[in-house]
Amino acid sequence: LVLQGQMTAGMIFASSLVSSRALQPLDQLIGSWRQIVDARRSWKRLETALAARPAEARKLTLPDPSGAITAQDLFFIAPNASFGTEPILKRLNFVIGAGEAVAIIGPSGAGKSTLAKLLVGALQPTGGSVRIDGADLRTWDENQLGKHIGYLAQEVELFPGSIAQNVARFDPDADDPAIVEAARRAEAHELILSQRDGYQAAIGLSSTTLSGGERQRIGLARAFYGNPRILVMDEPSTHLDGSGEAALEAVLSAAKAAGVTAIVITHRPSIAAACDRVMLLRGGVVEAFGPSGDVLRQSTAGKGLPPQRNTVVTGSFATTIRGTSHNVCFGS
Repeated sequence: LVLQGQMTAGMIFASSLVSSRALQPLDQLIGSWRQIVDARRSWKRLETALAARPAEARKLTLPDPSGAITAQDLFFIAPNASFGTEPILKRLNFVIGAGEAVAIIGPSGAGKSTLAKLLVGALQPTGGSVRIDGADLRTWDENQLGKHIGYLAQEVELFPGSIAQNVARFDPDADDPAIVEAARRAEAHELILSQRDGYQAAIGLSSTTLSGGERQRIGLARAFYGNPRILVMDEPSTHLDGSGEAALEAVLSAAKAAGVTAIVITHRPSIAAACDRVMLLRGGVVEAFGPSGDVLRQSTAGKGLPPQRNTVVTGSFATTIRGTSHNVCFGS
């Protein structure tokens, strides 16, 4: 048209701009075609994964637990373990009464932290079961049971937010008096008030404003939030000084007085002595489980009992039968 004189040369540039604008969506589509194909494949994989594990049916709301814990043939192997790997826990059988304080002691690698995670439902057993008030842990509604369990992990993780939000487990309906009460029960109220912004002090995963002991005390307050019936503490004295350890003993004594089932993993004899009974765990088996004084004397003297094969424990009596599959129970 330009050569024939029917259009000016400037229209060449105008038509080029208009056509590029019109074709731009097609250019973008072609340029991102690989991402579209990858997204479609990912969606197919997600659909397959969801279909393989349908949503669980609603679980019945059981009566609030009193805190009695029973382990039956509890067995655990790491999910990614290779064939022939030694199990971490080997057929544990024991009973912890409601309101009882139990210390779990033993060398590193004995399976203490794994047992703690199994007792609170953070891990699923390879075999056997953990029962709360007679009901298998897997049959409890997680939202209901979670309110009645307080757990302090060996490595305390605090999440981005305020101290109050961490103590309240980020409950949107948290009650301020309940947050303060949990901190008081954990002997952490004065520590929190000493922070620049008190309960509103901002903390996070990489926060360096809190020491290890302070983070541990705040984690303990989080475990106490909501007046749980079961309290599991994994090495709660790791970062504590003398005053912190004394506060921990006071916390344990208060929990016992309140009828809370307290399970504490520790290497401190003073903390273990403050408990009703002590469980000596070694190599994934229970070597001794009885009154704290008896087990601590045995552990100090280096006298180990034969590894437990099948043991049921109630009250303060236990028996182990070697070479037989029978369980024997003495009433408390």
